[in-house]
Amino acid sequence: MINAETARNESEKTANEKLSEELKEVEKCIEWAVEKGSYSTYYDGTLNSKTVNTLRKLGYKVEYGSQYNESYYSISW
Repeated sequence: MINAETARNESEKTANEKLSEELKEVEKCIEWAVEKGSYSTYYDGTLNSKTVNTLRKLGYKVEYGSQYNESYYSISW
């Protein structure tokens, strides 16, 4: 049986990996929009609050919306 500290460390590692993956997905959306000359993009689905906070710290405006029970985020710069 693993101890609590090991479990905590593994959970933190997994959470950081998921955050990194999510940020890469969002970055692709942003890069695509930039290539089109846009100043905003949409991300369909949900984002972790840490991802939203990271984007805001980087200067992005992030707004949540939903339509027909589907979540999306508007990301602008």
